[in-house]
Amino acid sequence: MNTVDVVNEIRSRFSIPIGKKLVKSQINSIIDRINVEMGSRVAIITVIGESGTSFLSTTVSFLDTDVGFLDGNVFTGFTYDSTNYVLTISDAVEKVEKLWIDDEEWQARTFQEIKETGNSSSEIFYSAGRYIYFPSDISDNIVKLQVRTNYVYLTDDVITLPDNYKQLIVSGAIYMLSSIKEYENGVLLSIHKDIYDKHIDELKIKKNMLELSQDTVRDYDYQGIQSGRL
Repeated sequence: MNTVDVVNEIRSRFSIPIGKKLVKSQINSIIDRINVEMGSRVAIITVIGESGTSFLSTTVSFLDTDVGFLDGNVFTGFTYDSTNYVLTISDAVEKVEKLWIDDEEWQARTFQEIKETGNSSSEIFYSAGRYIYFPSDISDNIVKLQVRTNYVYLTDDVITLPDNYKQLIVSGAIYMLSSIKEYENGVLLSIHKDIYDKHIDELKIKKNMLELSQDTVRDYDYQGIQSGRL
């Protein structure tokens, strides 16, 4: 979704001018709510780089059938430091569960083992926050990450949620803004609260349905990659 279009659509519903920063803060609070209701999701992110550069291309495959999370190039924020062997990952990633280099699973170890033992040929990594540390240069390799991921806050240009979340965001922001004294509007509040609540209830139902089938998306491994599932 285009951030400017969504923000302008929300602001256009009010006769009193509303600052863009305030509208964006309401949208981010709705993204928080969506993440709470849906929970983090299991995904495989494939990262491909070019030797000696920080250029990276990424693709993502979600391991469930929720149409609210779309496969494709939807992740930003990946960079690679080929001097210090550090991969910086997207804010959307909550946790790295597994990692493969060229379809070989590598094992998580401590930072000390990565940096101080000289294991340049060891198939190990250390993950902390947005950073993954390696004992050697992985510029020429294909990296696959099994992660838990959430939706991220909007940027100046893009809201990374799929288009089918647009009405939830628009109505939610209008409802929240119309309940603020300065912009109070009983008609807008009543209409858009009902729409917002309906979409939130649909998310809860969707989450419950997904939880029933979680065993089918849990603990993907190297065999899954080899068989073409990932």
